[in-house]
Amino acid sequence: MTTADKTATSLPQSIARPFVWLALFLLAILATQSLVTSVVLLGFVYARMHLRITGHAVEGLWAKVKLGIAGTLTLASLTLIPGILWTFAWQAGWDNSFNKGYEQATIGPLTGVLGIAIFLLIMPYVQIAQSQHAATGDWRAFYRFRENIKLWSGAPISAALLPIVYALAGLPIFLLFAGPTFLPQMTSYADTTDAEVLARLRAWYFLGGALFVPLLFGVKRVVVWVYIRAVVARPDHPKLRLAICYPIVAALWFFVVAELFIGQFLNNHGPLGWLNLPLIQLPAVNRVPPGLVPG
Repeated sequence: MTTADKTATSLPQSIARPFVWLALFLLAILATQSLVTSVVLLGFVYARMHLRITGHAVEGLWAKVKLGIAGTLTLASLTLIPGILWTFAWQAGWDNSFNKGYEQATIGPLTGVLGIAIFLLIMPYVQIAQSQHAATGDWRAFYRFRENIKLWSGAPISAALLPIVYALAGLPIFLLFAGPTFLPQMTSYADTTDAEVLARLRAWYFLGGALFVPLLFGVKRVVVWVYIRAVVARPDHPKLRLAICYPIVAALWFFVVAELFIGQFLNNHGPLGWLNLPLIQLPAVNRVPPGLVPG
């Protein structure tokens, strides 16, 4: 093939590439609008992480879907525990407020604190375990606790950046979820029908998905960077580094917890708000109330 032929072949591909990326971006936004489709998007996130770590692409849609399903289940096995405790604590707090059950007043707060403690404990581990899963393509790598914890000790300073990155990336999502609370003050809803409210909320969360997708892939790129630094490191005294650094890094994840609690206070999304943090678990951002139907 001559140089002219190669140029003629590559030119249409270069023209088509932006349209392909735009189509993929729109599909990713659509995937954020449902918990079910977000499983597929999570698979593409894992595939991208795998490519950055190993240099090899995950071929085929079904392979990516399987990665998404496995990633959903492994993440849920650890991260749902604090979410369930927070859901119970929130409900117990409201029940106590209405029923004046002062004898049980401590149950809600203590359950919430327990959920926070578990979240802080598991989050540094979850990041390295998720990267191991993405790198190997094997869900069992997520549960190789001794290996993953030892690996984490290779880059504790870099790992300290992750809660800060998640908290900063979470600020636009915080505004996305809290925003509908203030929409009635910004827009007149006096003569608005349920169908119009539903359309506005769907548009709000669709635009939010357009903002969320780049944030999601950007955050996971930082996660991969930390993972690679941990893999290539050969730390001296890993147990000592683990004992000193892990509690400090775990405490930094409180910034993420604070965003969640403040956001839920401003605009309570029910159990889903506690059970799913889109940057950490399923990348779904549509929080249209299920009871809101066109009418």
